Amino acid sequence: AEASLKELQDELSGLRRRQAEVVAAKRVADTEVAESQRKAKEVELALGNGIETRRVAMHDELGRLEAELSRELEVCGKLEQALEQERRNGPEMVRQAQGDSLSKLGVLESSRNRVQQVCRAEEEEAD
Repeated sequence: AEASLKELQDELSGLRRRQAEVVAAKRVADTEVAESQRKAKEVELALGNGIETRRVAMHDELGRLEAELSRELEVCGKLEQALEQERRNGPEMVRQAQGDSLSKLGVLESSRNRVQQVCRAEEEEAD
């Protein structure tokens, strides 16, 4: 039960780390989008020609970054769903493990009682 719980905790920790990575990647992507937009304006003002070409390139870059952000958000959503499922299933798994442990403990207790009775009976015979 403890190993199973430890395993679940490790998996939860991993999911939380991955979620933090996805959030960090989103921040980076947002920063990159803002930086790309800033650079596009600088180029337009500084060069005055080729603006359309640069605009298209920046638009393509923005599209690429948005697609990447969309993929990362999708991964984040899936991780959140998996985490929520683990949260829902975790207590039941712990209860089941506890029940199994109690059953095994009951069997061991019965065995111990039998051994004690046998020992007492042998001691009485020996006396």
